[in-house]
Amino acid sequence: MSTEGIIGIVITLIVGLPSLKAIFNINKTQIVYLEKQLINLRDDLLKNFEDLSIKYKGVEVKKNIYFISGFFVCQGKKDISSTGNKINLILPESWKWLDLKIVSTSKGMSVSREFIEKKVSLSFDLFKTKEFIEYEGIIEIDEEIKKEQISKLLEFHHRIPNISKIKKFNIENLKSGGALLIVSLFFFLISFLIAYEYNTINELELNTFNAETNEEISTISYENIENLRKKIANERSGIILLIEERTEIFPVKEYDVFSRTTINSVYFKLDDWETEDSITSVIFVAFFILSILLIIASIQVIYYRKKYLKLIKN
Repeated sequence: MSTEGIIGIVITLIVGLPSLKAIFNINKTQIVYLEKQLINLRDDLLKNFEDLSIKYKGVEVKKNIYFISGFFVCQGKKDISSTGNKINLILPESWKWLDLKIVSTSKGMSVSREFIEKKVSLSFDLFKTKEFIEYEGIIEIDEEIKKEQISKLLEFHHRIPNISKIKKFNIENLKSGGALLIVSLFFFLISFLIAYEYNTINELELNTFNAETNEEISTISYENIENLRKKIANERSGIILLIEERTEIFPVKEYDVFSRTTINSVYFKLDDWETEDSITSVIFVAFFILSILLIIASIQVIYYRKKYLKLIKN
């Protein structure tokens, strides 16, 4: 197999298997975070109205004040029944919480809040599966930063027994699973069309090479080699030959009258491999791997959407 093919399989395994593992472990009890909103209070709300301003506790809101809201959801077969549970919402060093409020929870659930500038702790006891905690908060960030980086830098820590690290999801991204699947199917269709185009070949598209000298030879004068070339063309898929670059070596016994040497073995390659076909191989592998990874990702997103979004009140 060619380098492109090997690299493709490795990438697919590395990226794809963790996604599949996440789907199969969905019934394991875990806490997930669903980000609902992240808004720059000045730039997002008032960017078109220079004479308007927003004040928080009597202080005009600057461009580095953000409103954030989201849900913590318990998902799995078992409830979190231990007591004294905490989820800590921790900010980087130059950030601080201005406020955070619990705006809703599942019926009967009790949640308290402990507030300091760098960390907010949400305390609770019983957290049943399919229950949620919704919060809204205001963050001051003393640095220039892209909005999409904020969610990545906001950390959630806990020490709840048998519960893994809290996974983060964006609600809008979960809702886009269908569109992602359409895109992935488009890339898969392109790779399929390439495969279909190269799947059927004839012997005229195969070049024959002396395996000992790597020199191309004409098979017209050698009936056994010509029959072998026809057999390869009939039995092999062109797309496989495209990816593998060349066939295995076949033993033969033919005398070359021009060079006065014996041809002991040969292999075959698709015509013009070194030019357009090598590029086609790279394109096919790239599109195929990308389509598989996108399909896995879209299935995962759709699965999570079905599991989580029905549990919260948007």
